[in-house]
Amino acid sequence: MCKKHICVLFTLLANGVVLGLGLRLTDQDSSLNALEQLVKGNTISMQRSARRSVGEDQDCNFTKTGMVNANDAKAYNCVIENSDSQAVRIEVNSSKALVDLPILFVVKQQKSVLSWAVPHIIQNKYKYDVVSHTLCPEQSNDTNPKKINVAVTTSSDVSVKFHLKVTQVPNFKLEMDKKSSIVVTPSQSQYYKFKFPDGIKSVIVKATSNTSLCAVVSLQSINCPVYDQFRNVEFTGVYQTMTTKAAVTVEREYFKGAEFFVVLVVQPDDKECGGKYAEIQPSLKYGALQTNVRSKTINIEVEETYASTEYWRPVFATIGIMLLFYLVTGILVVIASARQVESELRDGEGASLIGISTEQPLGSMQHESYGSTGPSPNHVSHGGTGTGSETRRGSASSVSDEDDIDYLEDIEHEKEVYRTKAVLFVSDLSRKDPKLMRMKYRLYHWNLITIAVFYALPVIQLVVTYQTVLNITGNEDICYYNFLCANPAGVISAFNNVFSNIGYMMLGILFLLLVYRREYMYKKELQMGNRRSERCGIPKHFGLFYALGISLFMEGVLSACYHVCPNYSNFQFDTSFMYIIAGLGMLKLYQQRHPDINANAYASYACFAGVIFIAVLGVVS
Repeated sequence: MCKKHICVLFTLLANGVVLGLGLRLTDQDSSLNALEQLVKGNTISMQRSARRSVGEDQDCNFTKTGMVNANDAKAYNCVIENSDSQAVRIEVNSSKALVDLPILFVVKQQKSVLSWAVPHIIQNKYKYDVVSHTLCPEQSNDTNPKKINVAVTTSSDVSVKFHLKVTQVPNFKLEMDKKSSIVVTPSQSQYYKFKFPDGIKSVIVKATSNTSLCAVVSLQSINCPVYDQFRNVEFTGVYQTMTTKAAVTVEREYFKGAEFFVVLVVQPDDKECGGKYAEIQPSLKYGALQTNVRSKTINIEVEETYASTEYWRPVFATIGIMLLFYLVTGILVVIASARQVESELRDGEGASLIGISTEQPLGSMQHESYGSTGPSPNHVSHGGTGTGSETRRGSASSVSDEDDIDYLEDIEHEKEVYRTKAVLFVSDLSRKDPKLMRMKYRLYHWNLITIAVFYALPVIQLVVTYQTVLNITGNEDICYYNFLCANPAGVISAFNNVFSNIGYMMLGILFLLLVYRREYMYKKELQMGNRRSERCGIPKHFGLFYALGISLFMEGVLSACYHVCPNYSNFQFDTSFMYIIAGLGMLKLYQQRHPDINANAYASYACFAGVIFIAVLGVVS
């Protein structure tokens, strides 16, 4: 009893009623009883002073125009069938309401309350006199019609005119392959319901518009309340901003009950879409408010698309095409090998006819000067009287400064006597030790493997983090996909874009296999004593070829990583190994014409890093 009296006393003190009451609290019970009677009388008088006009129950499809002030509130009731396929939309308009004394609209449903003010102020800058909301269709097991109550109040002593329009949303449920045109403004957002038909596993929701105003397309679960305001549309579901086009692909299992809301919200400015930022002044006075006219017509269409369970057909078709390259290459290799064996046999027979063996060491070649038509030092004429020793003595007397040269050995190593060979090969023009050059060229692919590992691991970690954040927040603006052709699979939002890089990797492996075969055949010929491969062409070095194959494979890996979540900050992932492939290709072309000139592998990769750094600066600036 005492607590009750104390609460009553504090209530009177808060309302200023006890001022001037000279009550003595000597008799506590009688005094507090008197205070209770006073509170009751005050409440009754307040109820009488603030009258509320309550309308009769009616269908939720009517228009009202009325006046409201601090002493005269309005209330309207309506009923609607208990169905989740119907929704009520309430639109209010008042051009006379003041910002300091707005008209308050409170809508009560069975499970929720929604309220807003007119005029509607956004970002403390933009003023809207027309506001509309779609009431969330509440689901319940009760089959009785649902009641909706709309209360209109204001603190203004002067009567303010308002317009109230209550309607049922036409075509609230979206249908497959049927386009719906919807008009949206920052103060009049819209949302519609879609339910997967039987047999449909995946759909794509397409939104198009002729105007480039920034808007948000959001797919949300069937829950109340619906987040349909620019300040909260990003709180749940999957969403993306749009100017003229947007597309969101979802599968049946993504939303509970295989149904969802399609929410459309127009932003008050274009900063979310990369446009010009609005200048917001925190201390902006109400007199400087602007009437922001931003109306956007959005066409919504829902179409069926491939489900992730049906991707196996294009996946295996693509792999089959790549394996076809392997098959054709294998056939060509077999044919080339057969022709090579036939050519070697034919060359061997021809060489035996002229006295040159394909397995004859270079030191045993005739020491005839290159281009000379005279007899060699060892030549003996069958019809003459001279001997070979005399001929050698005559030659020695004419070249007195070459007495210390052993042609059988030095001709293979000393560059000064290259041209004394009877048969000069292109490989003879290479003056550096092939083994030393081979070791230098091996540095290219071993260093590249190290670079690839240290470069790819952080890249993979970063894009996995991006994809995880996208899946948790639903913000598809994190990644710049072509959403019209993106096909998600599992946790990957654009599986087709990622898988499309399989060609780089498979062809890179094929290239490495071809290089390995070529090197294996070359070493095998040398082990068999066939010097033909060593004589024909420049010295064989395969380090750059291996580096090119690894670069092609890594281009596929990093391009796939980039397409996991393509955005402004990881664009260089897709292009880094493109620069390396181009650089290694130029080095290989130069090496084919300059076998003795070897670009240092460390310096080459340092130059490639500088090129990539310049490219990154071009992106971030």
